Amino acid sequence: MDTFSGKFTDNQQEKEIAILKIVTEQFKKDGGHNGVTMNSFDHILKLNIEDRNEFLFRMQKEKKY
Repeated sequence: MDTFSGKFTDNQQEKEIAILKIVTEQFKKDGGHNGVTMNSFDHILKLNIEDRNEFLFRMQKEKKY
C-alpha cells in the first residue's frame, strides 16, 4: 500500500488542479526555463515541508502533469 493513501484526501483534486494551473501559467511565461519552485504551492497546500514534498512527489509519481 502506498504511503500517500488517504493522507491528502481533503480537496486533493482541487489542490492538484490549482498546482497544475500555476505550473501551466509559468510555462507560458518562460517556456519552462525558469521553472516553479515547490514554495510556489505553499499557499495552496498549507502543509509542513515533508507533507508538501510528499504530496508533490505523489503527483509526479502518478504523472499528474
